[in-house]
Amino acid sequence: MGFIYFCLFGAYSLCYWFGYKLIVDEPETYDVDTMMAVLFGVLMGSTNFGISSTLMDAFGVARGAGAQIFNLIDNVPKINPSLNRGITPKSIDGDIEFKNVFFHYPSRPDVPILKGINISVKKGQSVALVGHSGSGKSTIIQLISRNYDVIDGNVLIDGTNVKKLSVRWLRAQIGLVGQEPILFDTTVRENIRYGREDASDLDIEEAAREANAHEFITKLPLGYDTLVGERGASLSGGQKQRIAIARALVRNPRILLLDEATSALDTSSEAKVQKALDKAQEGRTTIVVAHRLSTIRNVDKIYVFKEGNVVESGSHDELLSKKGHFYDMLMLQAAPHLNETDQGTQLELSESVLNEKEEELIEMRDQDCEETQEEPKISFFQVLKLNSPEW
Repeated sequence: MGFIYFCLFGAYSLCYWFGYKLIVDEPETYDVDTMMAVLFGVLMGSTNFGISSTLMDAFGVARGAGAQIFNLIDNVPKINPSLNRGITPKSIDGDIEFKNVFFHYPSRPDVPILKGINISVKKGQSVALVGHSGSGKSTIIQLISRNYDVIDGNVLIDGTNVKKLSVRWLRAQIGLVGQEPILFDTTVRENIRYGREDASDLDIEEAAREANAHEFITKLPLGYDTLVGERGASLSGGQKQRIAIARALVRNPRILLLDEATSALDTSSEAKVQKALDKAQEGRTTIVVAHRLSTIRNVDKIYVFKEGNVVESGSHDELLSKKGHFYDMLMLQAAPHLNETDQGTQLELSESVLNEKEEELIEMRDQDCEETQEEPKISFFQVLKLNSPEW
């Protein structure tokens, strides 16, 4: 503030001195009116300049933010679907193979995620990836859709390295359904059409039927033209997930990736969504990342992950007969269901005890109310009399 006032009063002094000098030296050119006009012009300019100095920190923050924004705009990512470079085959069968794949995320180079993974998925097969959190299951999905490139090894689709394929073409052949469905604040029709922009109304309806969603959509107030609200707020979890499945199917993908698509649903919604997923997998190469092992009984092959390695593989029955990691995981998930009856009985007993205690407390409270005598009435003057020693 001291600097601001210094500039302000310094401008006053300069104006008065220089104006007086001009009037004395050149009276035929400068007069008092001219001096006052120039004076107020300079004063207003200097005042505004002084005020603007308090905003210099805001200009500094804006410059820093602008530098980051322009760096982001000028940055050219290694994986850029907008460039449309690479091979674009005329057709795709859907064979997927991981050959000795090593991977870590760029932000955590010291934490290996995949350690020499070898996986083979044939055309039309359904394969499940299971394991504890952080074992690398979802990373497989990221590498197939080429959100990241492997550190070492190869990811092949129909025998061609995904690095050589056009990213835009590759992602057009893949349908992805995640754990949390992302819906936009628009109609059901438009949310499904986001899967393929040129999809007709007939294509959208067919995809909804395939996703087991057509029936509930037609019961909505405006059918396919019903607004779903922000993030699908007007729909249940199962309904949102089935719309997300329809959006993935409307492009008729040859490869279907399901990343824990039913883990966030209740039992009732899970059954409906699982029925839609089973129908969607027909004729497609499908990779399922599963947390609930009861949903993968019918897959062709299961890979069990542990700390970035595949420790077991085989069909559901084969892995159960081995009584290894998969068997232990299945028993661990089944254990709570075995104790549900005992837990329910204990809960009923606890509730009955609480009800009895509550009744006793109510009776005691009623008795206290009956025994309570009426409080004596005290006038305002009596209160004043008690304060008289203080006066």
